[in-house]
Amino acid sequence: MAALVSNKTIMIVTALALLIANIVVMAAAANQQQSGENSFKVGPPLYRASRN
Repeated sequence: MAALVSNKTIMIVTALALLIANIVVMAAAANQQQSGENSFKVGPPLYRASRN
């Protein structure tokens, strides 16, 4: 029974970690779109060229 509980816990923690990572990536993408001047420092040169 302990193995079942730990497997469930691992699955829940993994799902939460994926959800949090997804939210962080989406927030970072929204930040990059809003800040037009600073995005070229983070993004690749092709991304900067396509923006201008």
